[in-house]
Formats: sequence, C-alpha cells, structure tokens
Amino acid sequence: MGSKRGHVAVWFEIPAANYQRAVGFYEKVFAVKLKEETFGGMKGAVLLGQGVDDFKRQRSGE
Repeated sequence: MGSKRGHVAVWFEIPAANYQRAVGFYEKVFAVKLKEETFGGMKGAVLLGQGVDDFKRQRSGE
C-alpha cells in the first residue's frame, strides 16, 4: 500500500511587512537558522529539513 507518512506541507509562503523581523521570529519559534536566498529579485528565507522522519507530531494543545 501507500506511504504511512500522511500529508505534510512541503512548500508554503508567508508574506511579511518586515522581512528581518519575520526571519527572527520564525528562527526563534522553530529554534533553527533559516537560509536566506533571493528568488526572482525578492528576498526569501527557507527552513530546510530532513523530511518527516525527524518531525515530531503533536496532538492539538500540546
């Protein structure tokens, strides 16, 4: 049968009025260093991961 990994977001964009503030916020929330890049002349930050195998799922409210 199919994979047991379920449905996981692999790419999404979050607009921000203050780019540097947003990068700092997400680095703090996810306890990671975002990789900053330029996409078609626009700044962006990428959260790189190894896939869902190292992703800890939590129940709502935990």
